[in-house]
Order: sequence, then C-alpha cells, then structure tokens
Amino acid sequence: MNRALLAALLASAAAAGWLALGDDGGDAADGLLPASRRGAPANPSSARPAAAAARAAALPAPAGRATAATSAASAATLPMPTWDRHAAWPDASAVALAAWQPPAPPPAPAPPPAPNTEPTRPPVPPFPYKLIGQYDDGRGPQVLLAGPQRTQAVAIGESPDRLWRIDRLDGARLTVTWLATGETQTIATRSPE
Repeated sequence: MNRALLAALLASAAAAGWLALGDDGGDAADGLLPASRRGAPANPSSARPAAAAARAAALPAPAGRATAATSAASAATLPMPTWDRHAAWPDASAVALAAWQPPAPPPAPAPPPAPNTEPTRPPVPPFPYKLIGQYDDGRGPQVLLAGPQRTQAVAIGESPDRLWRIDRLDGARLTVTWLATGETQTIATRSPE
C-alpha cells in the first residue's frame, strides 16, 4: 500500500476518533444523539470544563508551561456564544432587493402620430416674374414680365409658363394664381403715391 495513502487513512481515523470522543452539547438539543446520551447538559460551557479538567489531570504537565487544568479553568470563565438557529433573518433593504431584481423594462415607445388624412398642399412659391410695364395693343391689356431667362408680354387671363396665370392688374397691384393649388397672390408692382 502506498505510504501517503496509509498516512491519510490514519489521519482521517484519528480525526474521526477525536470527534467521537468530543462532547458537543448542541447535538443533544437537535436529537441527533442516541437516547442514552440525550440526558447530557444542553449548555456546552458547563460540560467542557469538567471533561477538560479530567483529561488534564491524566496528562503530565510540561515544564515551564501552564497545565491543561489551568487553561481549562481559564476557558470556563470566557462566555460561550449561543446561537439560535431558528431566529428570523432581518428583512432586506430596498437597495439590497433592487440589486437582485431584473432590470425594469424600457419605457414603451411613443405611439406614432395619427396619419394626416388631409392631403398636404405644396407651399406656394414666390412669383418668379417682375412686372416691368403694361400696354394695350387693341386686343386687350398686356403686361410685360421680366423672368429669370427672358422678358415677355402676357395678356390678362393667360399663363406665361403653365405654372402661373395672370388674373388682373389694378393700378399698382398684380393678381396672379398658382395653378397647382388654385391659390392667388397679390403682388405690389410699385409703391403707391
């Protein structure tokens, strides 16, 4: 047999024997000891000094050191902690509970705006021509319009570019209609005197 395995086996047997010889009063309260040993005192502090003193008397005291009886007596004066296994745990704080909770769901997205049932009209662009004059050639009044590319004469009621229609000329005001939407604009041709 392997020496290391044998040493481990002996060490575990010695530890089991030491635990079997030790007197733990807490087991008697739990009902884990046989009925013959349940009569042992429940307070381990009262049973330990007597057992320790008996063991200390059997051992020879080394020179220059305190005996086991004196160390057992000093241990008997120390208060032994008592544990209540059935005590209630304190309630956790809100911060501690929040650390273990799943994250809050993201806020719901805003609903999309209601669709506009009314058709949107394109904005009316500014009138691209400038009135530079007028005349009457016997067929009716005509206006002279200077545009971005050319200058032309247009009769009242006609369109210079199929986008605008010249409606009327009243002194210093020219009324035109944007043909895409039918909206009219009035343009001041010159400052009134």
